[in-house]
Amino acid sequence: MMHDKTDPFCTCPDCMTQAEKDASVIVDALIKDEAILGTDEPDTAPQWAVVELMGHVRLVGILSEESKFGTTMGRIDVLQRDGSMITQWFSGGSVYRVTLTDEASARQMVAITMLPPKAFAMPTFDDGDEDE
Repeated sequence: MMHDKTDPFCTCPDCMTQAEKDASVIVDALIKDEAILGTDEPDTAPQWAVVELMGHVRLVGILSEESKFGTTMGRIDVLQRDGSMITQWFSGGSVYRVTLTDEASARQMVAITMLPPKAFAMPTFDDGDEDE
């Protein structure tokens, strides 16, 4: 097969510019060596996050992983309005979305969105039965 030097998509070393050769070396290194991408070790350091779980549950706090009950589970130390934390564990399958954030943003979100629970009474209904 004859080489066509006029092909603008040719990637042989004779046709590539120096910048294309340099970029090709970097891309090859990234593909071959996951350590460059930082994916050789999982990032398990605790981080501030908003964790959304199935069932419309949104938790704000410090997210980490922990081994519990013979499996790896998510752990979130849920930030309360008074600044205290409550620890909750969840399975990975229940996670809908995780958004990493910083502490200041997490505290602001808790102050705005996590209102204290209100006590309420169930309404009574008169069914019209006077036997009671």
